Amino acid sequence: MHMIGSAHHYGVTVSDLDRSLAFYRDRLGMEVVDRLSLDGDAFGRFVGVEGAGVDTVLLDADGCRYELLDYRSQPGENVTDGAANTYVGAAQFCLEVEFARVAGERRPERPRVLPCSTPPAPTT
Repeated sequence: MHMIGSAHHYGVTVSDLDRSLAFYRDRLGMEVVDRLSLDGDAFGRFVGVEGAGVDTVLLDADGCRYELLDYRSQPGENVTDGAANTYVGAAQFCLEVEFARVAGERRPERPRVLPCSTPPAPTT
């Protein structure tokens, strides 16, 4: 018996919700599905941080939901500082985008293949 259906969304904590929203919505064209603020004792227990409060936006990327979370109380450290793709738990969120639309340039005659800076690594 399978307990898991399809994935619901992928969430990421950001340092500036408005700046992140400007990129994902305005530059990449993702649609805002929902925007809300959460706080209170029940939310703090849910995330395991007493007094936590968050502003969040749920975006749609052609059927893939992407959640931006900006914790306004007790902001944490940037856990990506000094992190490498080979670290256990490292994550990727990959999107197909139109090169010209994002870069503001003409699309090249043929697609470019961007080399990976590190080879794939197992996460277990």
